[in-house]
Amino acid sequence: MFASRMAHPLDSYVRRDAAEMKGYFDDVHPSLVESFLYQGSLFQLPDNFNAANVYYSTKALERAGLDRPADDWSVDDFFRVAQAMKKSGQPPFLPYFWNNRLWGGVVPWLYINDASILTEEKATGGDWFWKQFYPDEKPRGGGFLWQNADALNDRTIESFEVLQRMVSEGLAANPAQGGGNELVALFSRGSVGMTPAGGFWVKGLKEAGFANDDYDVSFFPRMRSQRHQFGAAGYAIMETSRRKDEAWEWLKYCVSVEGMRIAHPQPDSSLTRRSLNDELYGAGVGPAHWKVFYDTLDRFPTTGPIPAPPQQAAVEQALIKNVVGTITNGRSGVRAGLETMQRDLELALKGR
Repeated sequence: MFASRMAHPLDSYVRRDAAEMKGYFDDVHPSLVESFLYQGSLFQLPDNFNAANVYYSTKALERAGLDRPADDWSVDDFFRVAQAMKKSGQPPFLPYFWNNRLWGGVVPWLYINDASILTEEKATGGDWFWKQFYPDEKPRGGGFLWQNADALNDRTIESFEVLQRMVSEGLAANPAQGGGNELVALFSRGSVGMTPAGGFWVKGLKEAGFANDDYDVSFFPRMRSQRHQFGAAGYAIMETSRRKDEAWEWLKYCVSVEGMRIAHPQPDSSLTRRSLNDELYGAGVGPAHWKVFYDTLDRFPTTGPIPAPPQQAAVEQALIKNVVGTITNGRSGVRAGLETMQRDLELALKGR
């Protein structure tokens, strides 16, 4: 939407109403806003987000004789937890369940290894925004650019080898494709020990009758780094709109404290306004360590958005179609699978 200029840049409005917008930006982590910068201009105001964290069954952890994972646990620690869960569980119990998709699929395992399926660069520009609203931050540039395939990077291969090992050792099943409805049922029945999810899942588990002390949440484990993945949503003004001034007033209201409270009365996503998450997840609504949702951004400030080039749909399809084949043909088959993925990603990106 940004690259095609379907959305109207908000720069002039944000600058004009800088005093009014200061309270909003003071309450929102810069990483979330950065994800909506493109070529130096701001195109959306984020109002909710979900980082990919690790949900786990407290019963499965206790049954395995384990304590909550440390905040800085490693991938080796993850395997030890998964192996202990498997040993203490009964079939068809699975220590780890995941979906084959862009958010929460392979990408979190790539990000914690400082890798991705695409190269990641920063556009120039954006200094006007950072100096105005985040003066204590080093300017982050004008937004993310994903312009080249990177499936054959050594770190990418290493992360896929981790997933291949999980599947081959019976610690994880072949990934399911699509959403998380099946996963909610499996998790609530005690058939799954760990799974990637964000703050949105609190509502889903509550509706499934899952008590908030039957599960908890932790950061993703560490490889070369502990960088996490997130997806954010927000409001934009269409370039074709004839009422841009009125639309801007509506956008400002939507990201106000009152507007966010009205839009998100239930824990269906983490809110970009840090101050509102206490009332959303606190008071016994969320799991014991629900603060992990926002702490992900604070503890790991390089945490970044889903790879989202203008050709995102084609890129996601190139990823999804190759994941299962890459991780189910033995360790030696990982590189061959990624060679095919690299080719498909290059074809997808040619659409630019």
